[in-house]
Order: sequence, then structure tokens, then C-alpha cells
Amino acid sequence: MKILVTGSSGFIGSHVCESLHAAGHDIIGLDIQRIIRPIGSPSALNIMSITDSLATKDLFDREKFDAVIHLAAKTGVPGGELDPKGYWDVNVNGFNNIKYLCVKYNVKKLIYASSSSVYGTDNDMAPKSAYAKTKKFNESDAAFLGSQLRTVGLRFFTVYGEWGRPEMSIYKWAKAALNNEPINIFDSKLITSRYYTYVDDICRGIKKVLREPKELGGASVYDVAGPTSIPIVTAARDIFCMTESDSKINLMENLHYDVASCEPSNRLLPLAESTSFIVGLSTFINWAKSGGMAHG
Repeated sequence: MKILVTGSSGFIGSHVCESLHAAGHDIIGLDIQRIIRPIGSPSALNIMSITDSLATKDLFDREKFDAVIHLAAKTGVPGGELDPKGYWDVNVNGFNNIKYLCVKYNVKKLIYASSSSVYGTDNDMAPKSAYAKTKKFNESDAAFLGSQLRTVGLRFFTVYGEWGRPEMSIYKWAKAALNNEPINIFDSKLITSRYYTYVDDICRGIKKVLREPKELGGASVYDVAGPTSIPIVTAARDIFCMTESDSKINLMENLHYDVASCEPSNRLLPLAESTSFIVGLSTFINWAKSGGMAHG
């Protein structure tokens, strides 16, 4: 299949490109920047924004994609609180542009990244952050396409792994631990947990959806989550143990837009195998110890 991966230079995007290329697909990348990593090089990389309707139209007209995996977005909850308008422009308007190009050019399937943050507090489906609101809007909007396009939204739960984003918690804590520096954890009441999901399981989930029987249309949303919920303080202590660190934990008040914990719904995407937190974390820590963070 010829597949467009938006956000192909990013953390998840580069891993997805590598995984799909290994499976024999022809991968075309789209990103606003070129980031060189020793993984995930698409057959061609197009430097453009997903909000650039003319450039993206020319790309779709030229390439004739069988499927699109839409990962490009402004990411992270804190950034959305500082720039809600920018997040809406890229995450919602950019998604709309890609979505309607898929319809116009008869793309068979659009797989897009959503987020566990759409669940809000206690799974009340009331997003608390600007970032989460953009993701929930996209899920609702995709459903309006009906039979025009097969769309599958994947709600990613706290993804971690090699070449991750430096502002993500697992990455930050590992870097601090390797330098024996203290870390701040926003969980003063010790109530926060996460379904940490190793990036290889994200790739497995996307390939599973790509392999599903062809359908005329319709919208689905699935959760992609690690196998168990881990208290975030426990995750930090596991990192300290694996790095033999003397780092200390400073417990801070929870941020107003943060969600203490959320559970995958009954729409959990079943995977033939999933990576336990200890196995995935061990792989990540070994990468970090070998100097991976100096390049990531």
C-alpha cells in the first residue's frame, strides 16, 4: 500500500514509518520539519504544514494514497493551555483539511491519533484541557462523514519509548535519574496513575487497523493502552531502580488541567501481544544509558 504518514518526523511518526516500511508498504512522509533519527525514514518527506491546503492538495493529487495515518498535531496538555488558538488551528483545522482531501481523492482509510485525555476526570468524557478538546472535536467531526470515508481514531494512552519527546514524563524522569537530579511529580495526594503504552504497541495497533477488512465507510474509535495501570510515583521509582539513581521525588499539587487517571473503555483495541511496563521501560532505559538522549 502507498501510505501517507503525517507527523512522520515525530516520536510516534518515525516509529510508525519504520514499522510500516518493514512490513513492505510504500511510505510517504509529511512534516513541518526534518528530524534525522536512525529510524523511520519514509520513501519521501514533504516539508509542509497540514494547514496548507494548496500544498497538501498537490501532494494528494500527485501520490494517490491508499491510506493516510494522521499523527501531525500540536501535542502536550501544558502547551495547549498557553496557546489554545494555535492548537485549534493545527489540530482541528489541519485535521479537517487532511480529512476532506481523503474524501476528494478516494483514500480507502484514514487512521488518526486521538488521546486518552478526551476522557476527562473519572471517564466523564468532558475534556479538561484545550488539547483534549481538539481531539474530542475531531472524533465527533469524523463521525459526520458517514459512508464517505472509513475513519479510525486511536486514543493513545501515555506513549513512551526510544526517541521520545524530551518534555514527556518518562523521558524527563529518566534523564533526571541518570544525572541524580530531583524530579517534580504533580501528584501530592498519590492518586494519579497511567496506562503507560510502549511505542511498539502503537505501531502494532495501527498495522492491525490497516489490515481490517475493507468497508464502504463509517467511523470507529478505539483505545490503545498498556496492559496495566501504573501509579506515576511507582513508575518514577522503577526508573530510579533501573538507573541505580539517588534522585529524590518532590510531590507537587496536581495541575488544574491534569487528569488523575482514566480507564480504557470497552472499545480497547485488542492486540495479539502487548508490552509490559517493566519490559518496555527496561528497553527505554538501556537506550538512554547508551547515550540515546544525547541525540533524541
